[in-house]
Amino acid sequence: MDGNAGIAAVREATVFYLEKIEGYRVEAAASIDELTSILTRLARSPDIVVSDYQLGHGQFGSDAVRLVRKKFGDCVPAIMLTGDTSAIPGEVAAASATALLSKPVDVAVLAATGVGLPDFAPAAAVAASAAYAADIQSLGWWMRRKTGKKMAQLTPYYQQILGLPLVRAWESDLVLLWAGEDLIFEVKTDDNPERQQANPASAALIPVFRVHDLARWRARMNSFGLAPVSDRQSTWGRTLFFRGPDNLVTGFEERAEDSPLRSDQRALKSWRAGPFRLGHLPALPDSLHYLSRAIRQVANVPAMIRFYRDAFGLELLAHEGESAIFAVGEDSVLEIAPGGASIAEPADRSELPDTIVLRTHNFDAQLKALPKRGARLKGELIVKEETTRLQFVPDPEGWIVGIEERGQIRQRYIDDVEADRRWRAKAIRRTS
Repeated sequence: MDGNAGIAAVREATVFYLEKIEGYRVEAAASIDELTSILTRLARSPDIVVSDYQLGHGQFGSDAVRLVRKKFGDCVPAIMLTGDTSAIPGEVAAASATALLSKPVDVAVLAATGVGLPDFAPAAAVAASAAYAADIQSLGWWMRRKTGKKMAQLTPYYQQILGLPLVRAWESDLVLLWAGEDLIFEVKTDDNPERQQANPASAALIPVFRVHDLARWRARMNSFGLAPVSDRQSTWGRTLFFRGPDNLVTGFEERAEDSPLRSDQRALKSWRAGPFRLGHLPALPDSLHYLSRAIRQVANVPAMIRFYRDAFGLELLAHEGESAIFAVGEDSVLEIAPGGASIAEPADRSELPDTIVLRTHNFDAQLKALPKRGARLKGELIVKEETTRLQFVPDPEGWIVGIEERGQIRQRYIDDVEADRRWRAKAIRRTS
């Protein structure tokens, strides 16, 4: 139950997660009146009651729990959610078979905290899970590989048409481009075999940039003779997909200003604050903001949601249609969507045309936790300049994702300096 109509999307996302991922049947109510109506037709006792404590209009979560227990008995366990546990009366907090959780609450934690159930999670485990997720800072790097093309055939598209500024380059087959904020879009040519991703409806992994005027961006792409190959409308936004000279797809999304997602709200606020420049680099063109989303299209959505939730501790923000949206740091998201296919795991990640590498902190703890959380490490740990470490992890459908923590190397590069600044600012916000 939740008495705030403004966060109905959060309630819907929670219902989606509990039903589709955890396998529960959920009866959702926005008020005591709705709950009363549900109870008149409910024949069996619920396994658990979950409610905000403050429901508004002089109603409280304890009232909701009391109604359920009046019909089905005092043994029905309950979870009470609150932004201030000190505001809950002592008799409510001490009630039998009742747990208190402080908001915000990850839905995976919510599912694990079934008081009186076998999978009850103690507060220490809840805190550890939250800390694990907080160590993922951002999407970090997008690695795009192309076989059979020379870099001179690709850079005009990414640098001139998309307008991504050059950060640095190595030899003639690798360029690192700025993708907004502290994000890097890496383009490399090589001779390794690759998996094709030309169809936006089935491509396993697609990068999506946030724009704030999609019509203007479309006009820019049209001026270069490029038309969208696909147009997708979702609950809170619209995305146009374009195919580049490498035959790979890139998306550009405009999100609704009233979207309740935290990442969308932060993006709108930062955009209104004015253009951001990374060091000496020029600002991104037109209404292009940053690399905001990775769309991972899969065959088994529930199984893949469980993997990315458990292995990396990602927070499920919401669902849009059949897709689930995970927070990756504060500003970017990972979307698990239907439409893809499971593939045979490649011998090397360079066989994949697109790979994401998550920028992370507390690398040692994450590396140790990944196998315990159902993930398998692929290949040897890659160490650069003694203190920068990179590890790749295959997901259950054959694609590969990396985690990297930058060491002393981060003192030399402007994107790493910016990432450190953002991390420190986040730490201050979390402790203030």
